[in-house]
Amino acid sequence: MPSTSDIGSPRERDPSIALQILARFRPGAIIKIGNNFDFKDAASIIQRIDWLEEGDLVQEILLHIDSDGGNLDASIRLYGRLNRCRIDTVGLVTGRALSAACIILQGCNRRLSDSYSRLGVHEPHYERSGSILPMTTVEDEVRRVQESYPKIIENLEVLKMKAVEILSKNSGQTHDEIRDLMKRLGTILPPELALQMGFIDAIV
Repeated sequence: MPSTSDIGSPRERDPSIALQILARFRPGAIIKIGNNFDFKDAASIIQRIDWLEEGDLVQEILLHIDSDGGNLDASIRLYGRLNRCRIDTVGLVTGRALSAACIILQGCNRRLSDSYSRLGVHEPHYERSGSILPMTTVEDEVRRVQESYPKIIENLEVLKMKAVEILSKNSGQTHDEIRDLMKRLGTILPPELALQMGFIDAIV
């Protein structure tokens, strides 16, 4: 069974390799990153990493990623914790690593993707959840959004700067190249191009 250290050597790609990698890890050391990643997910995963680290329970942690993304701020928080992790971390994409999930992948020591997966980046955007309160008129709601708009834009710009810095640092692409990728209404990268651009270390 191959180790993660020898992945990437010239050979014919075998879809079963990703399954073999998963089988190498204890169930408690496999962390799943799914859709709609948020602060609750980030807090739960950080707690798991803390527990594994403090107990010196494993030598490697696997982040199994198949996600359309989620909250960018939450993903940046998890990225920071992965950077401080004393245990080796392996990110394995089997499906998608889009938006926030792509940020999380960059925090891993070893970034792998199967040959069928896709990575993607786009500019951060604001999503408002919830509904208008019963006693709130549409005019009041419009006014509230207009008043908060400058702060929303400011926060989005801060998040965008952080995301650009993370993607640039880990891929070798310049800040301008990352911004250009984000501006294309979302850029989806096949694994071969993601490898060429430095967003992953190997295709399995």
